[in-house]
Amino acid sequence: MTRRDVEDHLRSENVEFRQMCCVEGNLSKGVYDDLAKISQEDTPWYCSEENVYVAFQFTGPARNTIGWTADAFDKLRAVTIFRWLEGASDEPRLDAVVIKKRQLTIISVRPPRTT
Repeated sequence: MTRRDVEDHLRSENVEFRQMCCVEGNLSKGVYDDLAKISQEDTPWYCSEENVYVAFQFTGPARNTIGWTADAFDKLRAVTIFRWLEGASDEPRLDAVVIKKRQLTIISVRPPRTT
């Protein structure tokens, strides 16, 4: 599955996403990954947000540019759950891996109901 396939599907479902390097900490690959936010959890500090994303990790040919790029023909190599404590100095962290070949399913995680 290509980046174009994934991003076209996300757009058709009105799912907002952002691009980020290094979901797994691989600084040398030069290919952006896509993140779609699915949840926000309680945080230990009032000045930060712990956001939960579905991370679409891509691979592609070696880049002849400086910096990170996203090419329409990059190949999807993994779909993971990615937690990121934003607004604080903590680094993002990767939790669980969920991979399904040749099928893209948008999942929705909702916070528990409080009464």
